Amino acid sequence: MLQPPSKGFAYSVNKHNGNLEALAEWIEGCITFVDDRISKIEIVDVLIESQLYEDQDFAKQWLAFGWQELIHRKRCLGNSCPFHLNNSRIEAAQSWTKTPAFSFCLMVSLQASYREPFVERFGSDYNEQGCLLERLTAESMEAIGWKTHGTGWSKGTANSIRDKVESLAAHLGEECLPGSLEKWAEANAKDGGLDVVCHQPFPDQWSGRPLLFLQCATSSEEWRAKRATPEIRLWEKLLDMSTRPTRGISIPFALMRDDFRRAANYTDLSLVLDRHRLCTPKHDLPSNWLSKPLAKDLNEWTRSRLPALLESKTS
Repeated sequence: MLQPPSKGFAYSVNKHNGNLEALAEWIEGCITFVDDRISKIEIVDVLIESQLYEDQDFAKQWLAFGWQELIHRKRCLGNSCPFHLNNSRIEAAQSWTKTPAFSFCLMVSLQASYREPFVERFGSDYNEQGCLLERLTAESMEAIGWKTHGTGWSKGTANSIRDKVESLAAHLGEECLPGSLEKWAEANAKDGGLDVVCHQPFPDQWSGRPLLFLQCATSSEEWRAKRATPEIRLWEKLLDMSTRPTRGISIPFALMRDDFRRAANYTDLSLVLDRHRLCTPKHDLPSNWLSKPLAKDLNEWTRSRLPALLESKTS
């Protein structure tokens, strides 16, 4: 098993001071990347050995709450869930490579919990994982019938908002407003805070249809602030759109129900894609619904991060 991270775990005697989201994610990390089978007793033993709990029964109570969250997560993930569980243990149902979207999202989140070995090996450049999340977001939305267009900046594409605006205008069949870039866009703007555009086209290919402007965020500390991007007012200055876009955000993190509701209750935000929605946009999708190129790239990124995670294994 992995050693419980400091983030989300705390010494508890008469009150559970840990975070259930962190507990569920720690167990998911163990069963996805380290162990084939883990019993509840083994988990409680690690909580005791890690000096997070002194009383076994009290630790079992906290674990029971976490178990209910894992049951909920398994139901959300459907065929993309890499584990199954019963009243006494959790078991790996398939290799992490068979669920590339889930494994990628989980690893992104775990590297925030086990930050030190990841920063030591890879630094703080999140460009690659950001580009992968944009591609995953696009394929998730396409799986439920939306047409998508990626606009996010990366090292492999032109670092120019002009290119992004002109490309998006051509894709949507809308017009660029003359002189708007010079008047309204910052000189060093890259993508205007916009990563993925989603829309519902009709056979006539005309405008007047729903538009979603999505921001993709892989930072556990900053994604809530990014709910305010992209700035819709800016894009309305750059493109002559007949319908007003609404904002959405895509994140690789799994939120508890109350936290999700509060996160979604944000001005002009109309869609939140968390880990479960990204990995299972439709419940009847097969586990291999991703395109082969994206599945391969997600697995390669996740595999490269495994050695850093495994530094946190218990002896």
